[in-house]
Amino acid sequence: MKYLLFFCSAAGLLLSGCASVEQSAPPVAQLHAAVPSVCEEGRRIYTTTCTKCHSVEAIRPHSMAEWRGKIMPAMTKKSKITPQQEAAVLAYVEAVISTPAPGKS
Repeated sequence: MKYLLFFCSAAGLLLSGCASVEQSAPPVAQLHAAVPSVCEEGRRIYTTTCTKCHSVEAIRPHSMAEWRGKIMPAMTKKSKITPQQEAAVLAYVEAVISTPAPGKS
């Protein structure tokens, strides 16, 4: 019984984590992306490289000015991503911010 409860709890956490990533870092197909391939790369970096140090953070609570002026410079330095990778992440972030959140058109 203990193992069943543990398994169900673990499965619930995993499933809720997946929903959180999709909400915090929406798939490019849901966005108004100027260059989808660059945005796909930016999302991949955001959801893999950035999460080596912290969980996937929601993008929309911050302005594009905050991403460009404060967040990305600090994170680029810490994560040691290349300027091209930084540009891809910023392209993805801009696509997320410029696309209305689901249910908020």
